[in-house]
Amino acid sequence: MGKFFIGVISLIFVFVFTQAHADDVSYLAIEKTPLKLKNIDQYGKASFSGSILIDGDYQVGLGGYDDEPLKPKVLFYPNPTSMNFLPTPHSSSPGYDTPPDVILFTNGDKAAKLLLSSSEYKELMKQKKQFDNYTLEEKHANHLNLKTFRGAAQLKIDRYTTAIECDSRWYSARLISLHKKRHQSLAEFQGNLPC
Repeated sequence: MGKFFIGVISLIFVFVFTQAHADDVSYLAIEKTPLKLKNIDQYGKASFSGSILIDGDYQVGLGGYDDEPLKPKVLFYPNPTSMNFLPTPHSSSPGYDTPPDVILFTNGDKAAKLLLSSSEYKELMKQKKQFDNYTLEEKHANHLNLKTFRGAAQLKIDRYTTAIECDSRWYSARLISLHKKRHQSLAEFQGNLPC
């Protein structure tokens, strides 16, 4: 009976804390933005409607968990001007008002194809095939041998989303189109891109 009671109290506390945390957050952009708050789910994940053109740097590589095949992963680092147009959380909870300085593209494979040349994309897929055949031990030993590609671009995104997971704020979006590629991708050995 005592364990059941503690379990119920814990569940109520988690629900109330999550709900209070979700309710005391507002999302503001410094500049007028076409991105509009569409929904905040029960866990505080905020989704926005609309699309926007942003500038910045990108990093294309491979990412995944130990027991899963690797897949293309694309991170985008908006420049300060573009960040002014992206909704940012403002809350009474310190530490969770992190600006959108890194955006993960949810359509990693399509984003990689848009940002990389065909030869770079083939090289990425060759690495994936080789790495996916490794044992877990070999993956750990060789993860720093994975090549990533970097560059700068102006692109259009939609499905902008933000949430808190593992005690940090993250941002994601879908890459719709590439408008300008500022300079050619530079390949470097970076390793498995972080989650």
